[in-house]
Amino acid sequence: MIEFEVPGAPETWKRTTSFRGRRLTPKKVRDYEKAIALMFMAAKGRRCESGSIGVEIYAALPIPASWSRQKQRQAAVGDLRPWGGNSGDLDNYAKIVMDGLNGVAFHDDSQVVSLHAEKWYSVNPCLRVKLWEIGT
Repeated sequence: MIEFEVPGAPETWKRTTSFRGRRLTPKKVRDYEKAIALMFMAAKGRRCESGSIGVEIYAALPIPASWSRQKQRQAAVGDLRPWGGNSGDLDNYAKIVMDGLNGVAFHDDSQVVSLHAEKWYSVNPCLRVKLWEIGT
C-alpha cells in the first residue's frame, strides 16, 4: 500500500477549453496534477507493478471562515459534510487524482478497479490518497 498527502486545499478537475481547435487544460489543474505525481514519487518512487489497482481518496476541504464558530466546530468534528456551493463535485476530485497519477503510479487509469472517495471539512485541508495492488 502506498499513502501520500498533497497539503493545502484540494483542487478539482475542470473542463478543458478549446482554442483554435486544440483542447487546453487550465494551468491550475496541470500544476495540481504535477503536485499529485510528485507527492506519489516522494512516497513510492516507482510505478505499481500489478494490473489491478485500488484507490482511496480523501479530500479534506477548508472550513469556511465566514461560518459561525458553532458551525465551524461541527464541521471540524465531522458533523457537517461539504455539498453544493464551492465544495466541488466528488467525481472531479477523483478525476484529478487519476489524471495526475496516470503514467506515474500506473500505466493507465483503466487499471483502477476499486475506487473510494470522500470529502470532508478539516482544519488542515489536504488531499490524501491511498493506492494498493489488488492482484496480478
